[in-house]
Amino acid sequence: MVRVVAIGQARMGSTRLPGKTMVPIMGKPLIQHVIERVQGCRRVDEVVIATTTKPEDDEIEEFCRRLGVSVFRGSQNDVLDRFCKAAEKHHADQIVRFTCDDPLISPVNFDDMILAQTGEGADLTYTKDMPWGTGQGNCVISAKALRQSCRDSAEKDPKYREHADEYILDHPETFKIQALECDPDLKRDYRLTVDTAEDLRFMTRIYERLYREGEIVDLKEAVRLLDSDPSLRGRS
Repeated sequence: MVRVVAIGQARMGSTRLPGKTMVPIMGKPLIQHVIERVQGCRRVDEVVIATTTKPEDDEIEEFCRRLGVSVFRGSQNDVLDRFCKAAEKHHADQIVRFTCDDPLISPVNFDDMILAQTGEGADLTYTKDMPWGTGQGNCVISAKALRQSCRDSAEKDPKYREHADEYILDHPETFKIQALECDPDLKRDYRLTVDTAEDLRFMTRIYERLYREGEIVDLKEAVRLLDSDPSLRGRS
């Protein structure tokens, strides 16, 4: 059996929107919306939040523990090392990489990527042309490729330690990278992540229109809403 672990990076120390991980949208912290979406994946065996050892991130750990979600704490700046150690601790064969500021990621898309990754024996699988915050940064990485990237990038450009996927993507001659075609209904250039206060207001407007308690906002429904109502895209 292939063990699939979804690992999400989160921290409280955002410079553009401090504490964004715990900001509420419709009365629920941002990180909880993201976790519930990943928990909707049929092919994910465990969800783990990878945060830092900084005291300010104690709040993330305490909240995730209350949700019954596993937490791994590691380096603040060496995100690649944090992912490698989290994957090793939780015995992952395949890692779904996600970030906790993307409250419209698609569980269906994640399941499709997992199936394609394992079926083709790829090292990394992502989906092209998805809206920003639902696409390439959310990918599936084999544990073997993650370990190799952690080892091989150790003495190279420090930028490779800041992301779990960048070294692999920059070395297609070494790794088998698979890019899936986007569902035409989702092929948009909408920005659907929360990095700034403006992003938060924009996402809140989408959730106010579409969120129903006990359900997740469907990405296709959000895209249709933005297609049909240009005023929402004003981001004011």
